[in-house]
Amino acid sequence: MIALPGLNLAAPPPNPSPPPTTQSRTQDLTPNTEFRFEVSFTRHLSVKLLTGTAEYFGTELAPSTTYTFTGTKGAIYTWHGCKLELSGDAESEYVAEETTMVSVLNAHFALEGARERAAARGEMGPRVMVVGPENSGKTSLVRALTAYAVKGGRQPMVVNLDPREGMLSVPGTFSAAAFSSILDVEEGWGSSPISGPSPLPVKMPLVYQYGLKDADSEEGKVFRPLVTRVALAVTSRLEEDREGKAAGFVVDTAGGMALGKAGAYDNLEHVVSEFSVTTIFVLSSERLYSDLSRKYAPRPGTSPSDAISIIRLDKSGGCVDRDESYMKALRHAQIRAYFFGHTSDAALAPHSQSAAFDELAVYRVRDGE
Repeated sequence: MIALPGLNLAAPPPNPSPPPTTQSRTQDLTPNTEFRFEVSFTRHLSVKLLTGTAEYFGTELAPSTTYTFTGTKGAIYTWHGCKLELSGDAESEYVAEETTMVSVLNAHFALEGARERAAARGEMGPRVMVVGPENSGKTSLVRALTAYAVKGGRQPMVVNLDPREGMLSVPGTFSAAAFSSILDVEEGWGSSPISGPSPLPVKMPLVYQYGLKDADSEEGKVFRPLVTRVALAVTSRLEEDREGKAAGFVVDTAGGMALGKAGAYDNLEHVVSEFSVTTIFVLSSERLYSDLSRKYAPRPGTSPSDAISIIRLDKSGGCVDRDESYMKALRHAQIRAYFFGHTSDAALAPHSQSAAFDELAVYRVRDGE
């Protein structure tokens, strides 16, 4: 365990270096604009909402509450205008007037209508999958749709099938969790009980170990059976929860599945089949949208309830490329947070235990046994 990237049990977890002393400043946002920022893992940016209303990927910011971001590329949007107080050091920050939040809200209203119809009939709610290339804003869209659903009193399930970054777990895993409370602004999805105490209700994820970097790196030999198990667990859980069943779920996918490589589309089709997906949001790829529209075009005699809706959404201008060095630092931070907790104030205290190699028993399971 000592050799895990991002985990050094011989030393306490490092805190971001304090930025140079900077005077706090204010930023006024007009209606329907967003404040975009990038913060490295060695610096932090503090944001406080002074007046008006604002949200961070769908989650409302509380007035006069300081939020601290580090190792983050984010955006704060306002529908009616607001004033922010900023302090700290960001690599980049600017105000954007052209956003895609209206499209995101329209998508939410469409899903909400499907949830109302499902609740009235006692059926499963919308089963949504978000696809697109890397750095196209898939996870941001999933978070916004989840946050809006939670604010409306729903309890949607979120499924993460992107092993490059974990959701409520370490990278290299697939996870699923039901969300019935507000999402954590600073920590993204929030925290699970294993990562220490949290001011917000913790989430209880179901986690499966995948162990590979990319979802298309082994031609689906591990990916597809694992997706089948996740889908079975999710659908079984929702069948026993009336409110969760009506809310449905949203599946976040890996960017490599949208590239059209050998086996990648097969993995995508397997996810659609196993989760019985009813709606697919396609981000930033006309080719993928065309391929999926052709693949799942309604056939003669197909019931409207069995048709799959393919909806193309524009990529937000705030989406930036996350290079390999950033992704490596992000994975290291997630692994460290898993073992040590999210904050230094509530840090956990893991320890290592050594064993001689001759004390270990190693077994090999042959195929078919």
